[in-house]
Amino acid sequence: MVGAEKRYNLLLHTDLDGTSKLAADGYYKPDSSYVDMHSTLNDLSLTYFEPFLSSVATKTSGAINGNIRLYGPLDKLVLTVRIVTLKISICVGLHKSSIHSKRSY
Repeated sequence: MVGAEKRYNLLLHTDLDGTSKLAADGYYKPDSSYVDMHSTLNDLSLTYFEPFLSSVATKTSGAINGNIRLYGPLDKLVLTVRIVTLKISICVGLHKSSIHSKRSY
């Protein structure tokens, strides 16, 4: 194919105790630096996000269900999130204050 842009298909699937907690698929086009990824979260533990929350939270627990899409050129990515359910407990700071929430959207 003359002039065809390279495209790398991306696929990620986790299996924990027989259940898929995270599934993602999409593609990346290096010539245009464009990415399009769709992810599905199924009772994914919030402890996976602790490194990103370390400046505001000392401990997290709970799970998230929903869909995430990340797309666009790498320098102008668009993130869309649809949370179906969120069960969360976060310990904030040194005083062991907790925030608890359980919602369905």
